[in-house]
Amino acid sequence: MEEETCLFLDKEELEILLTSVDLVKDFNHLSKESAILNKLIKKINLCLQYYIDEDLTSQKEFSTQKFFESTTNELISLFNKAKEPITISIDENIKYANSAFCKMLGYESENEIIELGLFNLISKRCLPKIKDLHDKRSKGEIVPNIHDLELKQADGEIITIECVHYAMPFNKSYFIISFYIGLTKIQSLEKKLRKSEKKYRELYENAPNAYFSIGTDKSIRRCNTSAIKLLGYNHEELQQMKVFDLYAEVPDGLPKAEKIFQHFIKGEKIQDEELVMKHKNGNLIWISLSVKPIKNQVGEVIESHSIVINITERKKAEDILNKSESKYRSLFENTMEGIALHDIVYDSQNKAINYIIKDVNPQFEILLSIKKEDVINKKATEAYQVDEPPYLDIYSKVAETMKPTYFENYFPPMDKHFSISVFSPKKGRFVTVFEDITERKISEVKLKESEEKYFNAYNRVNFYKDLFAHDINNILNNILSAVELSSLFLNDPEKMEKLERVEELIALVENQGRRGAKLISDVRKLSQIEEHEILLKSMETCKILKKAMEFTKNSSLKENIDIQVEFTIKEFSVKANELLFDVFENILNNATKYNDNSQIEIIIKITKLQKQEICYIKIEFLDNGIGIQDERKESIFQRAYNKDLSVRGMGFGLSLVKKIIESFKGEIWIEDRVKGDYTKGSNFVILIPEDV
Repeated sequence: MEEETCLFLDKEELEILLTSVDLVKDFNHLSKESAILNKLIKKINLCLQYYIDEDLTSQKEFSTQKFFESTTNELISLFNKAKEPITISIDENIKYANSAFCKMLGYESENEIIELGLFNLISKRCLPKIKDLHDKRSKGEIVPNIHDLELKQADGEIITIECVHYAMPFNKSYFIISFYIGLTKIQSLEKKLRKSEKKYRELYENAPNAYFSIGTDKSIRRCNTSAIKLLGYNHEELQQMKVFDLYAEVPDGLPKAEKIFQHFIKGEKIQDEELVMKHKNGNLIWISLSVKPIKNQVGEVIESHSIVINITERKKAEDILNKSESKYRSLFENTMEGIALHDIVYDSQNKAINYIIKDVNPQFEILLSIKKEDVINKKATEAYQVDEPPYLDIYSKVAETMKPTYFENYFPPMDKHFSISVFSPKKGRFVTVFEDITERKISEVKLKESEEKYFNAYNRVNFYKDLFAHDINNILNNILSAVELSSLFLNDPEKMEKLERVEELIALVENQGRRGAKLISDVRKLSQIEEHEILLKSMETCKILKKAMEFTKNSSLKENIDIQVEFTIKEFSVKANELLFDVFENILNNATKYNDNSQIEIIIKITKLQKQEICYIKIEFLDNGIGIQDERKESIFQRAYNKDLSVRGMGFGLSLVKKIIESFKGEIWIEDRVKGDYTKGSNFVILIPEDV
């Protein structure tokens, strides 16, 4: 294969290029024919030597025909096929002309050319110069092997051509092989070459990267403008320097450059090696060096084509990045939060369907009890052993919009609470920074429960305080009034006949005493319900109800009380406890207490009810009392914290009743005895789960 040729040539190099390359460019394939031509010239020399020896011994006249017959047919075949005109002559006598030469001059046969001879084919103006060349050659002087030549065509026209010849001494003469090419073609080739040279020289000089040509003797032969700017030296200074003078005495400078130079001398290419050069002012310059060895025609390295790229800023950025990466890697490895890097997995429709875990820090392993090697480069569903990738909708949105977010959530597969910060360093990728907040969440729940308990306890204290301030005050006022009236009756002899009235007042005092005792008992029971878990058991409802009915009749000051019970079921029990008596007693007491009729009527209906797959015992208390307006049917059970105690109601007892019923997992509400007319009395409805 043809060796590479330097891009910029001096005059001598240009002549060599024209003679050895372009003049035989059309001579079929250049590389192949040049090799054959060199081989044939060597053959010719050998043959000539042979015939010289033979002629000296036999004194036979040299015969061109004998010469061709004795050599291989390869020479004739090559010349006859050549596109360029070729002749063979002994001095000025033409012995052979190929068809291309005959065609160029307009002759039909080789014999016409041979008969005319070379001097008869040359123009009169050019003939003296050619004869002079022949004379000088015959005298042993060196003459150019390339010269312009004017030849006469058969029709008398003069053509100007370039002649390239190879002359070999032969028996006091010269055996000459001549090649001819049109001068216009030569000039065209020279023009193209000069144009190309100018073009590439401009590119070379104005290239953004520095270019150097370095000789095998370490000299700096050529460099472009960018090289001057890079190092701060001018052309004259660089020509006086050796290439090693340009490198800094640091490990990546001169020592490395010397090793690379040895590879260049061996003909090896160097690609993108990073070294440190030094500016004229002493500053260090990081460069990327690529070297291409240039060889001559015999394969010897003669110089380099070196490209130097300034990478100082890149190296500075890399250094900053490495320091930053080292710092953040330390944070990544030692932070108390778990950190994981992920890549979103998209389907063919560019929809996020999963994500792959690319990297995790040690705390990730600790918090999740998962080893790094078990999750790296695995999809989330596989790593966490779930059907759906956790929080994919949140993560994919962050990876797409690159807007960070934060959330807290409970992850059932691990039975843990996590706080998770998510951000995206680039589209399609996201990073999670998380911590296990399970203990914090438990503490928050406990704190909330504690706060609720404190709030409830605080409200209960205030409630009990207000309750005693209100209800006990009423009781004491009633007792005080009864005592004052009794004192008046006892101190007035005229009124002694009203002794019966005094007895009634004493009974009132007793009743108010019982009322105060019951109030204290109700408070204690309510407190127990609110503070302790209520244990339930099977209770015979009818027995408890009968006991409550008897207690109500005996404790009431009203005489005409009629209580009727209607059963649709005979035997039944409910899940309750001893507080069930208080429920019945409170409802019956209110039915008699808030009743202005001379005949108090109470009907108790007991039925079964199925509700949401639960069997209830339904107990209704229908009375003919004063009734309860619709707007008070709900609030009447809530005479409790922050309610107005001045409002006339059913007392503290119904609050206790509701609490007790709810502790039985039951329900209580109020209806009108006659639908739509609350003045006809009330219907207290109770549902208590049946004990089956």
